[in-house]
Amino acid sequence: MRIKITSICSEQTLRPLNAFYTKLEDALNAYMGGMSFGSIDLFMISIVSAFDDNDENCKFSAAENKTGSFVDPFTKDKIKFITIGLAYPPSKVLLLSELELRQDLCDEILSRFMREPIPGSGKFDLENFLKEFKVAIEIYKRSTV
Repeated sequence: MRIKITSICSEQTLRPLNAFYTKLEDALNAYMGGMSFGSIDLFMISIVSAFDDNDENCKFSAAENKTGSFVDPFTKDKIKFITIGLAYPPSKVLLLSELELRQDLCDEILSRFMREPIPGSGKFDLENFLKEFKVAIEIYKRSTV
C-alpha cells in the first residue's frame, strides 16, 4: 500500500504544509509501504487549509472523503483508493513553529480517524491499517527529521 498526502491551501500556507506533508508521506511510506491491508492500493489524505473560515475548509474536506479507482497511466494497473479530508485553519499553520505544526497536524490526523467514519471498501482491513498507521505517525511525530 502507498500513502499520498496533498493539500488544498492558500498561498500563505503552501510552504509550511508542503514541508510537513512531504516528510510525513515519506515516513509513512517507509514504515507501511510493504504492508497490505486488503483491496486498497492507495490511501490519501487531503489537508484543506485554504479559507480563514474553517467551516469553508470543512465543506471542501468533506468532499474529499471517498473511495474509488483509476487506471495508472504508466502501468495500466487499476488502482483502488480511499481518500479522507482534514480541515485545518490557516491561522494555525501560520502561528505554529515547524515542530509545533508537525505535532499538532499529526494529532489532528489521528483524531480525524476517531471523529468521522473512514470511507470503506468491503475487503479493506481498516482495523489493522489504523493500528499500523498510528504507530507510524507517532514515530514520525517524535522524530527530529
